[in-house]
Amino acid sequence: MFEGLLQPTHLVLILLIGLIVLGPGKLGDLGGQLGRGIREFKQNVDSPATPPRALTAGDGSRFCTQCGADNSARDRFCSQCGAAMNGGEIRSAG
Repeated sequence: MFEGLLQPTHLVLILLIGLIVLGPGKLGDLGGQLGRGIREFKQNVDSPATPPRALTAGDGSRFCTQCGADNSARDRFCSQCGAAMNGGEIRSAG
């Protein structure tokens, strides 16, 4: 019943209908978001969770509440996950 459903001409027709409905800008954004989602999923599946890095001697650090990474106290965004460092707890070594 569904033999030959995804032939190249069918895929082009589906893409053309999507382009008409969503427009070229939204279709590109949708593809980018889908790619980022798949990439993040693969990274989370492939790599085991890593514990936060140890503090370096004498440096203050800010703890990311999203991923648990230690960042420099002057950082505005987490170096590991990119989250804003609004409320991260500032710790000092020692």
